[in-house]
Amino acid sequence: MLHASAPPGAMEARESRFAPNPFQYNGRVALAIVPALAVLLGAGGQTVSGTLCIGLMVTYILDALGMKEGAFGGVWVSLGGTILAFALSGAAFGSGQERPIVLSALILLVGNFVGFVGGVWGSLQFRWLLIKHPPIVLALERVLFAVTPLVATPIVTWGIIAAVGIANASFYLTALLFGFYWVFSLPTPTSFRAKADKAYGGAIAEESLIGGALEGAIHLGLVLFLPPIFHFSVHYPQLLAFAPIEIWNFLIVLAAPPLFVAYASTHNSLWWLRIAPQTLHRLRIFVSAAAIAVLIAALEARVIFHAFGQYIHLPPPLNYVLVTLALYGGAAAIGAHMVGAAGKKGVNPTLVTAVLVAAALAGALVLGMPLQLLFIPAVSAAYLGQFYRTRSLLSYAVFAAGGAACAAWFIVRHFWTIQAVLGDHPVKDTARVLMLGVTLALALPGAAAAGAQGKQLLGALMVAQGLVVCAVEDRLYGHSHDEEGLYPGYLVALTSAVGWFLTHRLESDNRIGPWAGWFATCLYAAKLSLLVLVTPGVLWSSVLLAATVTPPILLYRDKSRPQFRAKMKPWQAAFHAVTVTAAVWYFRYTLFDLLYAWNGVRPSDGALLGTIVVAAAGACVPIVAFHFTHMQSAKRAVVLVIASGALLILLRPPLPSAWSVWWDEDHTPEHLRDEPSIYGHVAASGHTAGWPSWLLGGALIASVAAMTSAVPIQDRPLVSGGYAVGLGASVGVYLCAGFFYDTPLLHPLLFLASVAAAVFLVFAYHPTGASAKYLPWLFALLAALLPVMYLLPQVSRFARAPDVDAASRLEEIALLEDARTSLVALYAALFLLIALVIKLKLTAVLSASGHSQPALPSRQQGFAPSHRPFQPRRTSLAKALSVQKLSREGAWMPGLGNVATLLSFALCMLLNLEYTGGSDRSIFVLAPILLLLNQDANLFTTFTDRQRYFPVTLTITLYLVISSGYHIVVGALQGGLASSLLSLAGRNSVLVFTVKNALLLLVTLPNQVLFNTFMWDNVKQSNMVLMSLTPLNLPAVLLSDVSTVRVLAALGVGFALVQFLVSRRVRLAGLRYI
Repeated sequence: MLHASAPPGAMEARESRFAPNPFQYNGRVALAIVPALAVLLGAGGQTVSGTLCIGLMVTYILDALGMKEGAFGGVWVSLGGTILAFALSGAAFGSGQERPIVLSALILLVGNFVGFVGGVWGSLQFRWLLIKHPPIVLALERVLFAVTPLVATPIVTWGIIAAVGIANASFYLTALLFGFYWVFSLPTPTSFRAKADKAYGGAIAEESLIGGALEGAIHLGLVLFLPPIFHFSVHYPQLLAFAPIEIWNFLIVLAAPPLFVAYASTHNSLWWLRIAPQTLHRLRIFVSAAAIAVLIAALEARVIFHAFGQYIHLPPPLNYVLVTLALYGGAAAIGAHMVGAAGKKGVNPTLVTAVLVAAALAGALVLGMPLQLLFIPAVSAAYLGQFYRTRSLLSYAVFAAGGAACAAWFIVRHFWTIQAVLGDHPVKDTARVLMLGVTLALALPGAAAAGAQGKQLLGALMVAQGLVVCAVEDRLYGHSHDEEGLYPGYLVALTSAVGWFLTHRLESDNRIGPWAGWFATCLYAAKLSLLVLVTPGVLWSSVLLAATVTPPILLYRDKSRPQFRAKMKPWQAAFHAVTVTAAVWYFRYTLFDLLYAWNGVRPSDGALLGTIVVAAAGACVPIVAFHFTHMQSAKRAVVLVIASGALLILLRPPLPSAWSVWWDEDHTPEHLRDEPSIYGHVAASGHTAGWPSWLLGGALIASVAAMTSAVPIQDRPLVSGGYAVGLGASVGVYLCAGFFYDTPLLHPLLFLASVAAAVFLVFAYHPTGASAKYLPWLFALLAALLPVMYLLPQVSRFARAPDVDAASRLEEIALLEDARTSLVALYAALFLLIALVIKLKLTAVLSASGHSQPALPSRQQGFAPSHRPFQPRRTSLAKALSVQKLSREGAWMPGLGNVATLLSFALCMLLNLEYTGGSDRSIFVLAPILLLLNQDANLFTTFTDRQRYFPVTLTITLYLVISSGYHIVVGALQGGLASSLLSLAGRNSVLVFTVKNALLLLVTLPNQVLFNTFMWDNVKQSNMVLMSLTPLNLPAVLLSDVSTVRVLAALGVGFALVQFLVSRRVRLAGLRYI
């Protein structure tokens, strides 16, 4: 409990301060959950990605239609379906996987938790949940911050291992944990407080924080112990063999976490320890000193002597002594400054200067600097110490000049005479850029020390330094793919982190302007793309993309109140959208390389175009999210463009040959030729890609646009009719060309059925005055076309001349059977869609008007009477009239919905019988279709919303009972045929089998009858009756020879448990009401 120890009065006061504010930490959660989901989608393949895209699209449609509970459920169902698809994809348990089964199980388990955390995150976006359930919202926020680092860390690490290998994965894991600890473990006030409570001294009160002591301890243990444990588990053979490199690596991942935690404690990350500030300060200094000592020793051996040993020109042991003196001397001087120990009350500044001079001389001697030049590092270090005492810019200028001279000497000596080329650039040019970078780095502290006078200069130097670092790393890292190469990858990540930290610190201290901070941030963020993909031009195209995407986030600030964001004007938004689109188009080669590296094959032209569209729309999301949240049209436009790109990726339609003009020889997408030969029989051609895919994609996008009101078809019958005919025609042509190409006799009827279905769906959801008159006939026409199309090919085949050879006749029969199966599946989906639309329409009308569906006596029930106002709310005149009109003229709607539901269920059962032979497990998937049933005036006159689960449970029970009886009879007949009729033992065994399983089937029926009765009348049964009848299922579970009987018995036990829990909940709710 978040406030379990609080007294009642304090609890009431805290709850009174709850405010349903928007969740404020979406950016933090996205940093962890989005990469984790990306790893799961990449590992699961197209099926997992398609499941998530379709689920989110349906969720958005439900949210746009105002069905808030449906959208809430859609989030969870989408993520649950995604995780289920991931489990079935074989990414965790696949035939080609060589990992241990325990590790695969852990991957699947953590993947499930990722879906759970994503669902929690999505739940916090629903304002109605914030208003109705404040305690649940507070608990969800706390769970989100507590669980997200634990869940995202293993999945993202798995992705990193898949990308760069496991050898250095512990270093990436350490950096990942540092980031998550900083984001989720520092004291953070909850989003749902009217005003943050303040404790004594101005700190945030503990009851206003999201996390508690338990989460803090778990996160701390994760950061401190997981990196060394992971490193040891990966490299324990080398560590047990005392391999020097692995020992130093282990010491690095052992010492770095305590040092980071010591720094994070300066931001109150250990508030939950209840330690006095003085004790915590002393503990921080001790831990930092010990960690730095170990870390420097490890870095000295692992980096300096191992990676840069060729630049050390002194023999051992003198080289070890001088390198140690240089490193520890410099670290001691910096540490004394950081903890404030250097000054009048601490270490004498002269001693600090002497240490700096000694460290500089030791470093120069190690690098082989001539004796006649040793005065340069000595004088430079001495003036640095003088600058520390006097803050004289002249002293710092002397230090910077000396440091630049030493760097120039080192670069000229080792690189100037190398006659080689790095990429397209000679080594000498790269050396010049390095010298410029060192000079700029040395000039930056001096400009910062100049104060307000050097603000513009400091900003320009930060940008120039970022450009130089990008240029150097683009030349060096791009030609050293190995971690032990010329420029290791960890240096790219380290320089990015240091550059971003300095930029953020200088901008927050108002030492550089917002423009310089924005562009420097773009540079240091974009160069991380080198770690993902090393191809020519990837860095600068990433810089351009970052520079166009980030202005809505970083640049638009209110001048009078910099902490608030200024709203963008429409023309500015249009300009940014155009520049973002142009940058994404320039980025297209990098997108091609990413898709090629991800899939291992060239991407198709349609998928590549879809990726570009999704990237462009996603890059425009900050414009809408930060500046136009009040404009529904802007949100719809972004969603529609993203949906269009996703459909292009899934459908992969062919593009014209002119598309290849925009690509070079190294980036040529796979072109799907648009030939009629690929539109033939599905089993022969293997896929249905082609120009009809454009029609299907257009129809789907038009449907989404209409449902979200982007296309205004409401109250415009002509527009609605034209939209419906166009939609149906597009789908009809797609079906004819893609799935029924070899049965041309069906094409006109399929086209007519598609148009009729589209018209019915559109005018059922947006009814007009003529809907009640014509739509039932249109539905009858649609239903009548099914048997006609089912029998027509068979009749035409018999009417032909019998001069066809046997092979052609067999092929024709196969084509006919496939066409029939496709037709049944198509109509099953179509009737299901009609039933769903009618259900949504009825629910929307009744919800909008404040009407409910009370349980009335059977004589008073029927469609019109049951929808009369029950405790009516104040509604608009238009809504009241619409309900009256629906009650008076729309009695056909629930009836047709029920017919469509039953037809869809029957066709699905037929498909189940054909494909699986009547699998018992399929009934649990198909029975929920009956949730779409409605109360009407003919078929289901006594059916109310309270009884909506009764058809589902009754259908499951009847199906399993009939299936059990069938299996018993079949088993008895097969046993009788297998046994000798003259054998008395054979006849007795068949009799025993039949009688035993029939009796076991009978003993499972009482629980089924009780539960289904309870689902109908909701009358509580005696607990004694349940306790007496439920054990009868156990013999059937243990002794039955028929698997369906065992399933039925287990289901009876489950039904009894559910019945007991529901009855108990209803009883407790009644007691609370009393």
